[in-house]
Formats: sequence, structure tokens, C-alpha cells
Amino acid sequence: MKEFFIHDKPVAQAIVRPEMMARIVDVQTFLQKYPLKNLKESFAITVENDPYAPWNEGTFELKKTEQLQIQKVTSTSLPELKT
Repeated sequence: MKEFFIHDKPVAQAIVRPEMMARIVDVQTFLQKYPLKNLKESFAITVENDPYAPWNEGTFELKKTEQLQIQKVTSTSLPELKT
């Protein structure tokens, strides 16, 4: 077994499988922590239906100012991405 890790490429094969997935558990926290430093314009993200995490449903505005502002709102006039 030790010899397996000596090779230049110890992982022989990586496969993306359709039954595996990752998800964002908390949209607002993710947006606040994700480094969006190069954001060029303000916009909104609307999550219309999340049966596994209903707290993610709603509209989140990402406003480009000196400091990026992210807040959950009831409606928006910003360009909107809907999921």
C-alpha cells in the first residue's frame, strides 16, 4: 500500500457521477463569504423553490459599493437571476 503514494500521480482516475452532488446549504451566508471582489454591477439572485432548505427561498441583492452589500429583500429593481 505504501508504494501507491510514491507514484507521481497517485490518483489513477477521477469520475464525475450523476448521483453525487454538492449544494449550498445557506445562500445568504455563502454569498457573504464568497469572494466577489470583481463584481462589476449590482444584481439580484432569486431562489424560487428549495424544498430541502426553504430558508434559501427569496431574493438576495448583491449591491456593488465600496464594500459589497448582500441582503435578503422582498422585491428588487436590480437585474435578476432566477433559479
